[in-house]
Amino acid sequence: LLLRWETDLRVWEPGASYLLNAAGQPLLRAYGTTEHPNHLAGYTGVLTLILLGAWLVESKHGLRRWLWGGGLMAGVALLGLTFSRGGWIAFALSASYLLLCGLQKPGRVAVALAVGLMGGTAITFVLLFGSWVIQRVAPPADAWLEMNSLRTRALIAQGAWDMFRERPLLGVGLGNYMQGAFIFLSGQVKVPVHNAMALAASELGLAGGLLAVGLYARVIWAAWRARADFAAAAGVALLLALLVANAFDLYAWGLAPGRLLLGLLCGLCASLTAVDSKLT
Repeated sequence: LLLRWETDLRVWEPGASYLLNAAGQPLLRAYGTTEHPNHLAGYTGVLTLILLGAWLVESKHGLRRWLWGGGLMAGVALLGLTFSRGGWIAFALSASYLLLCGLQKPGRVAVALAVGLMGGTAITFVLLFGSWVIQRVAPPADAWLEMNSLRTRALIAQGAWDMFRERPLLGVGLGNYMQGAFIFLSGQVKVPVHNAMALAASELGLAGGLLAVGLYARVIWAAWRARADFAAAAGVALLLALLVANAFDLYAWGLAPGRLLLGLLCGLCASLTAVDSKLT
C-alpha cells in the first residue's frame, strides 16, 4: 500500500486494510501515520500504558490527573479503531499486569478508577462498532474476508518454517527475508512472516531464534521479579506490550521505527530494573 497523504485513503484502495460486518458494510481500519493498522496498534498500546501509569501515580485529584485520564480513554478508543487483535491482546495482558502491580501502591482506588475509565471506553466502543468487532474476534465460516486473512497468515507461517529448514544454521541474512522467500519458496510468499521470533530465526538461523526466545523469556522473568516495584513494573509492561504484539506482527524486528522503539524500551526496562541486582 502506497500511502498518498495528499488524498483520502478509501476502503477499496488496493492493499487497504478494511473490515466487513455481517451486513456487508465496509469499515476502514485506523492507520494514523503508520504503514499498517497493526503498527499503529503497537505504538498506541505503548503510549496508552504510559498514560495508564501516569494516571495511577498521580496522587492529586485535580485537572492534571483528569488530563491523564482523558488521554487514557482516547488511547483505548484509538487502539480499538485499529481492530488489531494482536494489539488488543498485548495491551490487555500488559495493562492487567500493571494494574495488578498497582494494587498495593498506588492503591486499589486508583486501580478501580482506571479500570472504570478503560472499561467504560471499551464498552462504548463495542456498542458503536460491535458488528465489526464480532467479525474480528469470532468470525463465522462465511466471513470470507477474515477467513482469508487467517488462511494467509497460516500459509506465511508455513513459508517461514520451510525457509528455516532450508538454512537452519545461518538463515538467509539480516533483512533478506523476502529475497530468501523468492529463492527458496519460488516467490510464493509475498510478505514477511507476522511473528518476530519466526522472522529472526528465518533471517539469522538458530542463533537468531534463540536470541528472540531468550528476550521474551528474560522479559517474562523481569516482569515476575519487578512486581513489587511499580516503577520497574511499568517499564517492563511497556516492553512486554511491544513483544506480545510482535508475536502477531513483525515491525519490532523488520522495520526501523519498530527496532528503535524496541531498543529504547529495552534500555528503559534495564535501567528501571537495575536498582535491584537480582533483576540484572
